[in-house]
Amino acid sequence: MIINQLIPAPGTQFDLESDLDLLAELYRPPSTPWLRLNFVASIDGIAADSNGISEGLSSRTDRRILGLIRRNSDAVLVGAGSVRTEGYFLPRSTDLAVVTSTGNLGGHEFPKSISPEKLTVFCPKSARVRLAESLGEVPHTVIELPGPEIDLGKVIETLNSQGKSSIVCEGGPTLAAKLIDAGLVQELCLTINPSLIGAGPGFLSGLVDGKTLELSQLLIDEESLLYGRWLLKP
Repeated sequence: MIINQLIPAPGTQFDLESDLDLLAELYRPPSTPWLRLNFVASIDGIAADSNGISEGLSSRTDRRILGLIRRNSDAVLVGAGSVRTEGYFLPRSTDLAVVTSTGNLGGHEFPKSISPEKLTVFCPKSARVRLAESLGEVPHTVIELPGPEIDLGKVIETLNSQGKSSIVCEGGPTLAAKLIDAGLVQELCLTINPSLIGAGPGFLSGLVDGKTLELSQLLIDEESLLYGRWLLKP
């Protein structure tokens, strides 16, 4: 699969098989700490296919780029809803951090052979019992936060203090929107699938405040999927 760069160097080409290291450099955070969002959406901004999951909008190239973004990250951050809906797997190249207000991480079985540092869960005290029931014998680290509203600034601050200075949030839309509204996000990585879904959740459902973004990079593959990096202006 050939990927063409449209911005900032039109005409530059990358081969998905042989140029992975070069592509990884394109997705290296320009500084740290750095929090980016990574989503795939249809042209009309819908974040899931007719089955309610994002996988149907993804592609082989999108999944490779997802892997490169994770490789450049110290942690993947997700909401509990994404764990339940998407059947989340632990990233191979980095750690997983989950935010939950209820402790419900049912619907997916994490491996029981991991180290506790591989899976960190942020939740209020009221969610501890249900969390223990959901994870069972899966090793994990719990960081208790005042509730019921999760302080996302405290979540990012805690991850940074653990040496996780480059973080990618992969959803869900509500968590991503709250991170933007809190002024915590530096970048949006968005894959645009060349389709119109017509109905479903937007990839930033619930965003309260408008933001101005600057396009720093745009790639296109042979299947007309677009891969953009947008910087959020302070």
